[in-house]
Order: sequence, then structure tokens, then C-alpha cells
Amino acid sequence: MNTLVLPRPTRLPQLWRETRAELLKLFRTPSFILPTIALPALFYSLFALGMQGSSGGRGPTYMLSTYIVFGSMALGLFGVGATLAAERASGWFDMQRASPLPLWVFLCAKVLVAVTLALISMFLVMGIAGSAGGVRLHALSWILLGGITVLSAVPFALLGMAIGLYARQGGAAALANLLFLPVAFFSGLWFPLQALLPGLQHVGWVLPAYHLAQVALILTGQVVPDLLWVHLGITFLWIAAFAALAWFALRRSEHGA
Repeated sequence: MNTLVLPRPTRLPQLWRETRAELLKLFRTPSFILPTIALPALFYSLFALGMQGSSGGRGPTYMLSTYIVFGSMALGLFGVGATLAAERASGWFDMQRASPLPLWVFLCAKVLVAVTLALISMFLVMGIAGSAGGVRLHALSWILLGGITVLSAVPFALLGMAIGLYARQGGAAALANLLFLPVAFFSGLWFPLQALLPGLQHVGWVLPAYHLAQVALILTGQVVPDLLWVHLGITFLWIAAFAALAWFALRRSEHGA
């Protein structure tokens, strides 16, 4: 007797549709997402353009390298963490868990949305840097900065996911802010770490944003490339650590903690 076997849906089309739906949902609430996308470009316009005459004109190039990491970090922590916590509070996350859509597709779409928004933010900063900032780079450097933007969004999207799965709605935003500002400061995303006291200049070595910024600075010729593979290796260790943290937060949420 022949049995009817329904074809199993492929996951990539599901992931694409879920990612598109997440993007549409965010852009339908522009008061939340647009300021986060535009924040790095706004800060770059305020601070980097005023540094054109300092450091031999390298200020805008330095801050281009660090602000794309800054934008990726903001969109990962807040774009994923805050929205996921809100969805848990509203019950939408529980509905997704009960739906036929695999939960990993839903969560991976969150990461892809953070990557997409980080790239949009990067293009805004690059546009200002190239037009008003006078930044001139080799075409390959511009492309590689796009790769660093993607690489920067992933660990902070995973960390944001862990925060969103662990904390309540109000607590998630507070926790993200508590991490965001000190990490940006001690990673040298706003100004070179040499401006800090000697004892504080090495704090960045334990922070993922510092190593991502160093890779971006190497790609733009601001830093010698001697430690490139060290910075990349530490970055991937942080990605693995944040992925594990998100997994444990998911298991915790499944048990109703």
C-alpha cells in the first residue's frame, strides 16, 4: 500500500521569508529602528568631521573604522535584545514556539536582520566619510569593511539574543545600555585608547568590540597588521561564547524561568 509522503519544506526559503517579515515589522515602527540605524552616522558627522585637520587628517578614517563596529554593536544589542524581550512580554515568542516554524529559523532571522541593518548603517557612515570626510580608500578596503560590519553584527546579535531571552522587557534595554556604553568606551570606538590613563588602555583586550575595531583599523591602514589573526581568533572565540550563552538562555526560557 502506497503512503502519501508530503515534501518537507526547505529551510532557506523559510529563513528568507521570516527575515523579510522581521525587517518589515521593524520598519513599520520607524521611531524605534531608524534612530539606531542613523546614530553612528550622526555621531560620525558631529565628531569625525571635526577631526579632519588633526592627526594628519587621519581622524575621519580612524573613526570610519571604529564607527561601523559601533553601529553593528548597537543594532545587535538593541535591535535583537530589546525586540526579543518585548516579544516575550507580549506572548508573541510563545506563539512562535508553538507554531510549525522551527524556532531556530525565527532566531536566525533575528541575527540576519541585525546584519542587514548594520550594513545599512555602514553605508550611511561610508557615504559621509567619502563625501564630507574626505576619506579615500582602495576599493578592496571598502569591501572588506563590509565584511567586518557583518562579522561585528553577529556576536552582538547573539549577545542581544541572550539578553532578550533572559531579561524582562524593561530589564533587557537597561542591561543592553549597561553593556553598550562601557564596551564602546573601553574598546576605543569613540577615540584612540592612547587618550586614556595607562592602566585603562589594556581593558579593551578582554572586549570583542576592541578586536573588531582593530581589524577594521588594520584594513584601513591605521594599525600595523602584525596581530590581525590574533584579533580575528579572539573575535571567533567571543562568537562561540555568545552563541553558547544564547543557547543556555533559550533552554532557561523553555523551562519557564
